[in-house]
Amino acid sequence: MKNTFMRKRIAAAAAAAVMSAGFAAGTITGTFYITPNQLITASAATSSVTIASSTGYGEGMYATWSPVTGASGYNVYVDGTQIDSMLIRQYSGYFRADAVGLKAGSHTMKVVPVIGGKEDTSKAAQTQATAYAHDRSGYGFVGGSSSGAYNDDGTLKSGATVIYVTNSNKDSVTATLPDKKGAAASLTGIQNIITDLKSNTKAGPVCIRFIGNITDPAVLNKGDLYIDTATCGLTIEGIGNDTTFNGFGLVMKNSSNVEVRNIGFMNCNSSEGDDCGLQQGNNHIWVHNCDFFYGDAGSDADQVKGDGALDTKTSTYVTHSYNHFW
Repeated sequence: MKNTFMRKRIAAAAAAAVMSAGFAAGTITGTFYITPNQLITASAATSSVTIASSTGYGEGMYATWSPVTGASGYNVYVDGTQIDSMLIRQYSGYFRADAVGLKAGSHTMKVVPVIGGKEDTSKAAQTQATAYAHDRSGYGFVGGSSSGAYNDDGTLKSGATVIYVTNSNKDSVTATLPDKKGAAASLTGIQNIITDLKSNTKAGPVCIRFIGNITDPAVLNKGDLYIDTATCGLTIEGIGNDTTFNGFGLVMKNSSNVEVRNIGFMNCNSSEGDDCGLQQGNNHIWVHNCDFFYGDAGSDADQVKGDGALDTKTSTYVTHSYNHFW
């Protein structure tokens, strides 16, 4: 499975244009619409939804299917609830939907094509898969939680803000969050959104979901995406098996209850030079199910061969689990 993940992540970095999330910045619900310039041959299309593959994974599941003739988009439901359109992606010749935030157990995913502006349930298909619980046995769960924006049963916390980031919207994505005084603040760009969380007790849980190959955002801190004094319950996660931070790192300090999961880190050339770095003063941090590839030489020459890929300094109650170093 891990080898498959690696190939997917490398493919994403090499050919990111193949995948489309099919959205306008800020749109996360409703129907997923097919990207007009994404060509699908007639021979690849089917008369109704045909599930090609599906499986459960850690507190989630996915399904892929072939395109349906005449469909302009798709709605996807899990256990009767419609998932966000951003969780549906269009690849070359097929579609994939991921559902995250599921409790351990069996779940049903239903894919319904939209034809002529409305759902055609006669051409829908469904599949079942079993999600399993993530292992929360580490020190990150002693005297507190490191599940970030999620509950410890894997479900999203009530009232959590969910933000979707792709390579095309990383600098234009918008979110409205409370500032430190509780007043609504309109924020643009992924780093500016994260910066708003500094010492902010009003923000509430925040889940930032990255999709596909992400290259350097315009705003970084010395080449890193920077989390500073975030204690709101923050999750940084990749969707599917091809999310990469390609060229920049992720650094956090003085933060608590932060989860980082399902991301491939590669080609980091920040000043610090770490793929994922925990600086001073962190507690209850959970980095899991990530892939760490070689970066460039940063402050130490041996970083080009992977030193510091996951670096932890003066932090407590930390769990690093089920990561792979390539």
